[in-house]
Amino acid sequence: MAERKISILHLASDEKFINSADYIFEKAFPGCNHFIIIHPRFNRKLTYVKLKENFEPVPRVNKLIEILAERTEHYDCVFLHGITDLNSTVFLSSKDKHKFVGCFWGAELYTEENFPGNSLKGELTASIKLPKPEYTLKERVKNLDNKFNALASDFKAHVKHHK
Repeated sequence: MAERKISILHLASDEKFINSADYIFEKAFPGCNHFIIIHPRFNRKLTYVKLKENFEPVPRVNKLIEILAERTEHYDCVFLHGITDLNSTVFLSSKDKHKFVGCFWGAELYTEENFPGNSLKGELTASIKLPKPEYTLKERVKNLDNKFNALASDFKAHVKHHK
């Protein structure tokens, strides 16, 4: 009798390292990995992730948390790629919290709001003070334009859905 394969769900956003994570997980657990890629909020098209057969792009919709929490019930293990509000809320909304594994990204470990008091940092690392990013006027305008376009798109979809 053939042994049943483990089923692994990955919740990820459109980030640079997701395809590399897929490569590594497929080496360790071939054919067991399913990635749900959450579309960026203010940019409907994926920028970094190159879709593959085991990737499922999911747009941000109403009740997304409930949908994802329910989907986690059908897998043996759930990897959360990044500490995001979405991933944290899916975890808190899920029934089987013991099956979750969090994958930290470097920048998250250095964000004071995520880990107040530098409890995860050694003395030398905690002493490093990084400057806050400074955005050019062009970058600020582009960011506002992207947010406005996304809100307009969301509003159009909402109106169309409620007609």
